[in-house]
Amino acid sequence: MTTFSKKRVLAFLLAFLMICGISLEIAPDAYAASVPSAPSIYLSNQTSSSVRVNWSAVSGATSYYVYVNGSLKRTTSDKYFNISGLTAGTKYTFNVKAYNTSGLSASSTTLSYTPSVPAPAAPRISLSDKTTSSVKVSWGAISGATKYYVYRNSSLYATTTVTNVTVSGLSVGGNYSFYVKAYNSGGYSASSNILSYSPSAPPPSAPAAPKISLSDQTASSVKVSWGAVSGA
Repeated sequence: MTTFSKKRVLAFLLAFLMICGISLEIAPDAYAASVPSAPSIYLSNQTSSSVRVNWSAVSGATSYYVYVNGSLKRTTSDKYFNISGLTAGTKYTFNVKAYNTSGLSASSTTLSYTPSVPAPAAPRISLSDKTTSSVKVSWGAISGATKYYVYRNSSLYATTTVTNVTVSGLSVGGNYSFYVKAYNSGGYSASSNILSYSPSAPPPSAPAAPKISLSDQTASSVKVSWGAVSGA
């Protein structure tokens, strides 16, 4: 029987009793709404800085109280609440209570969420200080990165917290490729651009100046002589 039907029956009963000269005292809250039951919640749309708290409608509830880390965050008549401004790596707890004029329900189950730290962006590298046996690989600092992995010919060459590494042990005529990945607790970035370097032999240096001498002088000729110069 609905509350409305109960009220009609009560009205007829009171009228009948009055006709019969019988008085009956009825408690004013005899048919007051009961406290709603606890909501059932779940989380969705999780990102590194936000999450949505959802719950099913509770019969008799007129609004819902949403708590974050035990403190009231929002009162709403919706069946969800988007919470933003979360910090990656920090644990948050969520629970919801239903409300009507009779009071608050018991708390829902408490759920927790720790936003993950996003992986850093990929570096962009350049090569400099090239010699026959080494080359310097450099890149700009990547926000959020805690270290960098430097690869030579697809094999890990070095791990570093600075933004450059000099790769040594190269051979003239060898072909070498280089790329870098940034890293933090959220994982590895994509690979940087790939650059190649092939050391070549240096050009020969200019020969030393010869030292000359004169001989066999005549009235019309002279012999100019010099020693062999290395590399000439």
